[in-house]
Amino acid sequence: MKYTFFVFSLFCSLSNGAVPPPIPTVVTEIVKVSELFDELSYPARVESKVNASIFSECDGVVTRIVTPLGSNVHRRGTVAVIKHTDPVYQFAPMVLISPVEGIVSQVSISEGSSVTKGQLIAAVTNPQQMRTIIEVAAADLPFMKKGLVGKLVLNGKDKDPVDVKVLGVSPFVDPTTGSATCELELDKKTKNTNIHPGLVGQVNFKVNYHKNFVLPDHAIVFKGDDTFVRIVKDGVAKKIPIVIGKKERGKVEIVSGLKEGDEVVERASGYIADGEKVKKQDKSVD
Repeated sequence: MKYTFFVFSLFCSLSNGAVPPPIPTVVTEIVKVSELFDELSYPARVESKVNASIFSECDGVVTRIVTPLGSNVHRRGTVAVIKHTDPVYQFAPMVLISPVEGIVSQVSISEGSSVTKGQLIAAVTNPQQMRTIIEVAAADLPFMKKGLVGKLVLNGKDKDPVDVKVLGVSPFVDPTTGSATCELELDKKTKNTNIHPGLVGQVNFKVNYHKNFVLPDHAIVFKGDDTFVRIVKDGVAKKIPIVIGKKERGKVEIVSGLKEGDEVVERASGYIADGEKVKKQDKSVD
């Protein structure tokens, strides 16, 4: 009879939920210091540093184009000859010379055409001396220091980035665009012969380098305005407060509250009470 009563009591205890619940399973991540930075990107265009325009100094007729489009010209080399229409200057033709050494990149007239004083005749460019121009948002100007190095990726040349360096930044912000012009120089070691004035692309900079902890965003526990994580120590989960920083691409920067080597719960099989025992699962096992 006593034995029957014992079995009945055990059955009642089991029926009343006295059996302990299974220990929660967790996937953890060891906190490590990471090198962090912000990335800034801007549309860019390649220009020639030397781009001289040549204008007619008188009214007249073009009698000869000495240096045609695409030809090399030396500094003070003759580009074109203009005959005066004023009879007083019939024996003194006007010789237009290049103020710089380079290549004739534009010719706006033809032999025999009439020109007026101040009219654009030609332009001379030196494609060997190039610069890159970007427009920097006012909020990013504090990062744009002379000497800052970035990567220039030209359209269609994604696999061949080029190093560029900040040469100077305009102190004036355009009120219509909210940006300032920044001039970059190509790295002197660059020997990419496929870079020409007129090409466009994108410049990327990495700024604000610092070290901190980073965790997956799903490891963060939110309660009102407060943020927490659960750490595991000696098989027990404990909730601790943290301060978070920037969120980006599923990752959250941890500003304070953790130390290197802490084991943080990334995922759990169910609700975990503070101070509850947990069982760790290999992260590679889903």
